[in-house]
Amino acid sequence: MRIDAQGIHVHQSDIKSWLNCGEQVRLKQLATGTFETDAATVGTVTHALIEAEITEGFFDNEHDATAWAAHHFLHVLEEYAAKGATYSRSSFDTDIKALKVIERLAGSWYRSDERAYLWERGDTDVLPEWNFDVPLGLSFQGNDVYVAGQADLLLVNEALWDWKTASQSYKRWEKQRWD
Repeated sequence: MRIDAQGIHVHQSDIKSWLNCGEQVRLKQLATGTFETDAATVGTVTHALIEAEITEGFFDNEHDATAWAAHHFLHVLEEYAAKGATYSRSSFDTDIKALKVIERLAGSWYRSDERAYLWERGDTDVLPEWNFDVPLGLSFQGNDVYVAGQADLLLVNEALWDWKTASQSYKRWEKQRWD
């Protein structure tokens, strides 16, 4: 959630947090500094791979895709260190394990039907990392309220895509808990 002169900008994750515990939202607003996790970083790197391919052109082979992702992972870790972010290795224990997951996901993307679909389209009406900030027509304590977020891909006049990088199929209990 972001509060500025324009109003209150609520993200989907804020709504989830509020439904789980309103105190989480309040504490998040008070927090300073950043906290990054290895699981989220794996997703971030995988998203970046897809976006790089869309904006810079398709990788020639699977090795090029996985090498790009591995290099980008190291770059992201350097960025975290430079900004003094706290980095948790709670999901994969080591960077080597996280890197192996990234390489598997990069290879999977390279071989995927979604990649082939984008390649076949040759579409110039593609916007990766499309940000939105839509007024709800509501106000709270005199502030306009917006729904804000970021779609991973917008195919203009067609569809929104959101990349998911789950390591396994979703289970019912997970969906109920996290959605």
